[in-house]
Amino acid sequence: MISGRTPHVIAAEINMIKYQAEWIYLTAAIKIGRRLTE
Repeated sequence: MISGRTPHVIAAEINMIKYQAEWIYLTAAIKIGRRLTE
């Protein structure tokens, strides 16, 4: 792991992971919605 990580860097990494997870969830929900309307 990277040594000397500041709380700011750790918070930025957590926020990036949360953003990516939300994006994946959103795209999956849209795909499911499209299949339901077919």
